[in-house]
Amino acid sequence: SNIAVSPTNGTTTTVDLNDAMVGTTTSTTYDFHYFATEQDAIDDLNELNRFYDINNSLTTPTTIWVKVLEPTNRCGYITSFEVSLLNCNLFLTQLQNLQKCLGDPPATFDLSVQTPIVYNGAIGYSVTYHNNETDAIANTAAIPQGNLATYNGYDGERIWVRVTNDNDPQYYGVTSFYLFIFDKPQVNTNIPPLSSCEVGNSGMGSYDLNQAYNTVLPNTTGNNTLTFYANAQDAEVGNTALMIPVNYTGEPGTIYVRVESTVSGCFRIVPMQLVLVNQPVANQVAPLVYCDPNNDGYGIFNLEPTKFAIAGNPLPANVEVTFHETQADADFNVNAIPNINTFNNTVVNQQTIYVRVGIANSTCYNVVP
Repeated sequence: SNIAVSPTNGTTTTVDLNDAMVGTTTSTTYDFHYFATEQDAIDDLNELNRFYDINNSLTTPTTIWVKVLEPTNRCGYITSFEVSLLNCNLFLTQLQNLQKCLGDPPATFDLSVQTPIVYNGAIGYSVTYHNNETDAIANTAAIPQGNLATYNGYDGERIWVRVTNDNDPQYYGVTSFYLFIFDKPQVNTNIPPLSSCEVGNSGMGSYDLNQAYNTVLPNTTGNNTLTFYANAQDAEVGNTALMIPVNYTGEPGTIYVRVESTVSGCFRIVPMQLVLVNQPVANQVAPLVYCDPNNDGYGIFNLEPTKFAIAGNPLPANVEVTFHETQADADFNVNAIPNINTFNNTVVNQQTIYVRVGIANSTCYNVVP
């Protein structure tokens, strides 16, 4: 069906194109894709966002083309509908959606925060809230005023707002916003400590707190950021002026990690231990020798047994051994040689390999050539 909406303040009004599909099907498996032209719909080009902005200067309806796809038939059905602006005297403010984080108090939404915003708190106008557009336009079945501050909404729910001129009710405007409930970021339940060698005899360590991305989060592909604080209260507030730097030199103990979603802003606070450890043993070993049958100065070496000769057999718990072609790469733990069982030397006749013996989740390591 066609969409007609009241314009909001500003130069554009946002329309939810899915409103045109309401009542067209009882199936929940259909996908709707929107386009500005029929040819774009046919070619699957330049798909429009479901939340579509129309110019408030619009005087004639805009035609939107929709391709309807079902799981068992991806050819699709194409049709169109029109979007137009109602000739209203009230230009309402485009309201921001309300959101909360699952588990955070309160468990309800305060809809009344939108009241002074929707028409700038103008005197002589009543603001009511409704669960559907039909009720908002008809000014019926308003959500009771006593329920607005503690509204028990659900994720994805759309709330309709009507602003009515008290002296002349035929002058009104209608707009809407959504309620969203977001999960907090997922974190690991058993977070291992980050460790460091002692800096001199200071009793302090030098920690790379960015290593927490590998220990705190179940995976590193999510849209989450980690920040670090000396106490739980500072972490809850999230004041960036109080953050611990990621390259942190300090005493061992407990710090607090704020894990925050960059999408929703929801966050979780988890403690993390910083500890001091002894520098791992790294023994010197004799050079590896290869008999060169064609005398070209290159050969294939198996470096695997060397790591046990250098770090111990069996390897101590939490010790990681990597091989590098430069001292700098070993120090920064980058560009590790991947094929240590079949390493082909890259420098003719003789090449020095740098072996890094490090501790997992730690800045503490040792390097031997």
